[in-house]
Amino acid sequence: MKFERPLNTVKEKTYENPPPGKYICRVKEAELSKSQSGNDMVVLFLDIIQGKWTGRFDRFPLRSYHPYSTDEQLQRLKTVLRSFQKSNVSITEDMLQADTFNEEKLIGCDIGVEIGINERGYPTASWLMSVDRAKGTLPVITSAEQAVNQALDGYKKSEPDEFDVPF
Repeated sequence: MKFERPLNTVKEKTYENPPPGKYICRVKEAELSKSQSGNDMVVLFLDIIQGKWTGRFDRFPLRSYHPYSTDEQLQRLKTVLRSFQKSNVSITEDMLQADTFNEEKLIGCDIGVEIGINERGYPTASWLMSVDRAKGTLPVITSAEQAVNQALDGYKKSEPDEFDVPF
């Protein structure tokens, strides 16, 4: 086979990771799996859906792991689901209170994700939050007086709440 131009003229594609920060992601896939230690877990495959990095993880999705073998882990998973509920009307309170949950219901849901870089230099989902928190659209409170005034006016406080989940 003969090529029209020499191989050394082919441009190399650079693969740039998004910088650490908050992004809006969509769940592309959700599956039940087992951790290396044998714990049951849900694995979420995420892709960025807004801004310059849209579609960045289209080929190799960002993964978020959620074990649920112990009561403490199950409670943490329910807290993650509450973060989804804030941004997705398809996740209802009835679903969160049920004894069983179909992980496929999360496919197509949007979630705020804090992306960091692990020790090997790869992007990692280090925190899940509501989309509003990731966008920075919740009001900021700087004093106790403002907190009272905003509460009286029906505002939500923007300090971390029980639905923001670090990993």
